Amino acid sequence: MHEFCIIVFYSSQHAMYFESRLKYLGLNVAVMPTPRGITQGCSYSIRFSIEDFEKVAQEYDKIKFPIAGIFKVMMMYGKYKAVEKLK
Repeated sequence: MHEFCIIVFYSSQHAMYFESRLKYLGLNVAVMPTPRGITQGCSYSIRFSIEDFEKVAQEYDKIKFPIAGIFKVMMMYGKYKAVEKLK
């Protein structure tokens, strides 16, 4: 089982901007498709490690773009098994 976090944006521009801010801080992040069941319609997610949750949340509080939330995702055998909303 593999666990990680994602922050889900409604706008690709917001996701790309926030990704660049996190990379500037030295965090290992990547844009990815949002797992099904988290949002209806189109959205963009940034994947990051659970250990970086506080840093990502603090950085998000500085910009306040509209998001669907920050989620912890568990993946097993290549499939998303559980999702928990953290913020």
